[in-house]
Amino acid sequence: MNFDKQVALKWVQANLVWFCVTLTVALLLKHHYSVSSSDALRWILQPTAGLVEVLSNTPFILERGEGYVNYSNMLIIAKSCAGINFLILTICMMTYHVIPLLKNWQQKIVALVGIGITAYLVAIVANTVRILIAMQLYAAKIHFGFLTPDRLHRMEGIAVYFGALWLMYAMIQKLTQKNSSQIQGGNTCYA
Repeated sequence: MNFDKQVALKWVQANLVWFCVTLTVALLLKHHYSVSSSDALRWILQPTAGLVEVLSNTPFILERGEGYVNYSNMLIIAKSCAGINFLILTICMMTYHVIPLLKNWQQKIVALVGIGITAYLVAIVANTVRILIAMQLYAAKIHFGFLTPDRLHRMEGIAVYFGALWLMYAMIQKLTQKNSSQIQGGNTCYA
């Protein structure tokens, strides 16, 4: 692997501002999540709960300060189900892989908006899948010894989020593969 310092420096100079903008958004999202109640996270919890409700035929009601609750099945879609960390990671991964391929700041601004919208939608879908699987695991009462329901839920969440992130990465690689060699003239910078 050839490492050209000039190419790397050019790459950093061309993208540093955009990475800093993304990092700022990530930090603001993380701060918002850390200081917010489930009520302030309705922007992501409500569509997730709605999609879970439609796909599982399980009604949820908003319980202020708690999240979305189904009392008959003892289920709650709470603050911890918001998937904000996954959303942040998706935004950062997409930014790192897409922004360097674009030629000018106008394209990069449009791309950042598109990345934010796409990451939001992917987070809602991934959260929905995670919650639907968790509902099935809890209903099946699959747990034993070290594998408590909480640990199983955590492991299932990691698997779903990892799979969704990998799928997004693979899609971005496929979509940008042709553009990457055209835009960069065949030179790839591994910085």
